[in-house]
Amino acid sequence: MNSPNRTPTCKECHTGVMRLRRAVYLKPVGRDYITVPHFPAWICDVCGYCAYDERSLQWLDLVLGGDRAAASAKLKKPAPPSRARTEHNASTLDS
Repeated sequence: MNSPNRTPTCKECHTGVMRLRRAVYLKPVGRDYITVPHFPAWICDVCGYCAYDERSLQWLDLVLGGDRAAASAKLKKPAPPSRARTEHNASTLDS
């Protein structure tokens, strides 16, 4: 009988049970690294396989302005030039 609250089996060793624990998360950013201690992660109790919590990764990506934020910024239309700037450019062309 399957229980809806059953903990997931490890995808790596297929024996252990994945348990929500805390681990250090390390992310390369350019030439530097960001470390996040006590980051939520699913860790196998047999082989030690670690899978970081997806919801926490999405939150961290949003906070750091990562790939998803950069992709959405590329989709935004550039702001139109202000009227004052356009008039200034037109007057310099007439001179």
